[in-house]
Amino acid sequence: MHEHRPNAFSTSTSVLFLCSIFALTQEVNSFTHSMLSRNIRASTLRTLTAFHSNGVSRNLFTCDNNPSSSSSTAAFTSRSQRVTFSGFAPNNVECKRHSSSSLYSAVEDTTATIEESTSSPGIFVDGTLVNYLPSNSLQSNGNGGLAAIVIKDEMTSTPTEAAQALADTEGSPSSLTETLFAKIPSLQHQQPQNPSQASGKIGQGEDLLGKRVTFSNPNDDGNIREGFVIAQRYPIAYVFVKKTSNDDDSNDEFMRSSAGEESCNVMIHKETENICPSEDWIGKCVDCFGNEISISEDGSVEPVSEGSVADGASNNDDDDEEEGGHRAIFASIPKISDIALINHPLLTGVSMVDALAPIGRGQNMLVVGANGTGKRQLVTDAIQTQTRQLGNRGARCVYACTSPDPETRSKILSNLRTAGVLDNITVVSMSTSATAAAAENEDEKAKQNAIIAAEAVTVASTACSIAEYWSLADGEDCFVVVDNIDLHKSLWDYTTRTLVDIYGMDAVVADDTNGGASSEMRAFYSGLVQRAGKWNKKNGGGSVSLALLVTLLSEDDDGKVASTGGDDDITFNADDFAGFNPNVQARIKVLEEKDIKITPEILQKLQIPTPPTKASVEERLRMSTLRHVDDLVSMSDGQIWLSEELFRNGQRPAMDPQMSITRIGIGADTNCRADAPALRELVGGLRFEFAQAAALEGATDSATNKQILRQSAWLLAMHQTGGDGQSLSEECVTLMAAKLGCLDDVVKAGNRAGTSEGEKTLRDLVQHVKSAVPEVMKEIDETVDMTVSDRMRLEEAVRGFFSTTD
Repeated sequence: MHEHRPNAFSTSTSVLFLCSIFALTQEVNSFTHSMLSRNIRASTLRTLTAFHSNGVSRNLFTCDNNPSSSSSTAAFTSRSQRVTFSGFAPNNVECKRHSSSSLYSAVEDTTATIEESTSSPGIFVDGTLVNYLPSNSLQSNGNGGLAAIVIKDEMTSTPTEAAQALADTEGSPSSLTETLFAKIPSLQHQQPQNPSQASGKIGQGEDLLGKRVTFSNPNDDGNIREGFVIAQRYPIAYVFVKKTSNDDDSNDEFMRSSAGEESCNVMIHKETENICPSEDWIGKCVDCFGNEISISEDGSVEPVSEGSVADGASNNDDDDEEEGGHRAIFASIPKISDIALINHPLLTGVSMVDALAPIGRGQNMLVVGANGTGKRQLVTDAIQTQTRQLGNRGARCVYACTSPDPETRSKILSNLRTAGVLDNITVVSMSTSATAAAAENEDEKAKQNAIIAAEAVTVASTACSIAEYWSLADGEDCFVVVDNIDLHKSLWDYTTRTLVDIYGMDAVVADDTNGGASSEMRAFYSGLVQRAGKWNKKNGGGSVSLALLVTLLSEDDDGKVASTGGDDDITFNADDFAGFNPNVQARIKVLEEKDIKITPEILQKLQIPTPPTKASVEERLRMSTLRHVDDLVSMSDGQIWLSEELFRNGQRPAMDPQMSITRIGIGADTNCRADAPALRELVGGLRFEFAQAAALEGATDSATNKQILRQSAWLLAMHQTGGDGQSLSEECVTLMAAKLGCLDDVVKAGNRAGTSEGEKTLRDLVQHVKSAVPEVMKEIDETVDMTVSDRMRLEEAVRGFFSTTD
């Protein structure tokens, strides 16, 4: 019989959660004029995660039938319809959206149920080890395994300060805000206390992410294991266990046998797991703890010497962090009060990206595509562009390699070395080596993936912490590449399985088990995605930009998802789509009226999900992957989508201009921009031209041919094979040539994108313009803008080149 999973939004937690909404009401309202802008989306996420780490939502719900409280709260993903949330609301209570105008009364109602408690804030909290996956089957230097611990109910305390503060509050939400920040210590920065002063309790709403954890044998004086929290789904904390040189199999056996028996003492500390970056890290490879490592040609990892990069890389003295000496690995995402608007581009040197899906300094961007479509080449070009500009407009770069496959690690380092950037960046790499074939069965594979994922999640977070340290301490702009975030899903699936094993299916929402995104999952991913940000002047004015690589399932040469068969004979009819939305049903009806056989291949081309009742294993996997990517897209500031079909057709980069976009600066009334002003006028309307050409595909009239010709000219101007990153002024030259129609005749002559003659024409063009107007090219690169005078001179130089070559 399963236990009942405690309500993560308990009465006391509800008070802090609701109060935190009021504390930031004015700041959020100042941005609500532009709901499509990244800043409102990021502000919303930050508002809801700043004081409660257990769930992120765009909406607030109240439960109608919870007898323990008149208004318990639960976090949900943004949905227009009513939903059932069985994870936090007991007995499948149906919940409905709560209007913001009634929040204040909800807070007052909730406080009536809070009981007095004399406990004071503490350093430690005890837990029970319920699951332990040792890493002894893997080759690893620092990964000791993954543990799940349940926080004991008696070790959590209710924040009576909140009740007292609310009782003293009269009138408006503004006075509530002032009282909260003045009277509730849990909403203020607290210096670490001496362990001897610990009361042994923490608040249920307290964020445990990154907190240090020790496991000890009550019959032995020493600790047998140490680790830190990498994920939290109340009441379970998931711990990445560190491996030390004196570990042995007896420790693994003790922890494994202790799971659920309470024979292992588990202590969560207030201190966080930290790293201490320095200038010495540039040109080095480090593991997730900040220790220097050596990666050989075959991809194997060896420690250089523990602490050789930064002595005491995992020093946990939080007092030093205030002096800028350390940074928590799982640092909190930037607060609204700490960030500024994104207004400067992070140029990649890839003209198609800079023109159609620009990355702003402080932005996060997904890079989505199947293996072999050029994801790594694209981000390597971006790093190369930044390192060329170091000391001017370039950003410090950190590359996070989350793959446990030695061959993949070797390829990544080889690419970076070939690009000539390895000595100018910091690489954070996995120390674990494993391949998919190493697991004996599916169950073992899932466990192995979870252990590997624990380190992968930490690697990504460490890379962000390094960049945050440099941006805050030195006011630097930093660029972080996480290659890739696929293993984050493996860790999330493990957390779901442990919750179901302990508390039953009602412990999680249906989306968790079906591969969808719950509010808890959004909170989990936002802890990484939203660490990108542009710091305001009081925080140094630096920035952290993120490129997060996401892998799609590979297709075969016919554009189908690679599989072992099973989909070829599957067909569908309108009845199979009865539960789908009306738009999908209308499209299915059109297919039937035209006697088009509805197969998984047709549905894939139309981006229509396959009805799960008939989907094969491969098709369900594809559906799950696409749905997961769609959820990530909804959390990000933009995505660069690389197409296998375009890659096979020779387009470089194989970026889909219809599916690739940045959401920074969307909306006429926003001051945010991610693009370079010099490119803004040149590529205005370009996305519409590509959309028109795609819609006219297959037509043969003269108007269509002209539109296709214009598309081909633009593709020629933006064609780059990789390793040939351009300066902003060079991008302006080739794009201006396409805009003026100067490349139309080049394309008509058969010199399209990818041909040697086409590439030679562009090289000669750029060289001619550099010689004709060098001062204009220099000014564009220095100012990232183009004056009217510069534009006229550049246009004259471009036309002059083609007039002499005719």
